[in-house]
Amino acid sequence: MKPIILTTLVIATLVQPALSSTETYANYAPKIAFGLDAPHLHLLTNHLPIFVTLSGLFAMAVGLWSKNQGIRQVALALMFLGIAGGILTFWFGQQAYKPVRGLADEIGQDWLDLHMERAEQVVWAFWTAGAGVAAAWVLAWKQHRLAIPASRECSV
Repeated sequence: MKPIILTTLVIATLVQPALSSTETYANYAPKIAFGLDAPHLHLLTNHLPIFVTLSGLFAMAVGLWSKNQGIRQVALALMFLGIAGGILTFWFGQQAYKPVRGLADEIGQDWLDLHMERAEQVVWAFWTAGAGVAAAWVLAWKQHRLAIPASRECSV
C-alpha cells in the first residue's frame, strides 16, 4: 500500500505546477475566435502573410507578363489578403505576448522580447504595402470604369 501512496504523492507534486500554470495561462489568454486564444491564433496565422503575399506577387508577375487585367486583379486581391493577414498576425502576437512571456524562462523571455521588437519594426511595411495595394486596386477600378463608357461611345 505504501508504494501506491508514495507514487500518488510524487505524481501530485509533479502535476500541481503544471495545473497552476495552466490556470494562470487561461486567465491571461482569453479565447478570441473559434475557441482559440491569441497564442494559438498567432501560430495559425503567421504563415498567411508569407504564402498568400508570395502567391499574389507570382500572380502579378504572370498578369504583367500576359497583360491580363483579370489576373492582375486577382493578384492584387491575394496581396491585400496576405498583407491583412500579416497585420492580423501582428495583432494576435501582441495579444499573446503577456501570457506566453509568463510561461517562458529567462532566455525564452529574451527571445520573445526580441521577436516583439522585430515585429514592431516591420509592421509599418505591411501598412505601407497595404495602402499601396489598395491604391493600385482603386486606380485599376477607376481606369476600368472610365474605359467602359469610352468604348461604348466609340462604337456608336
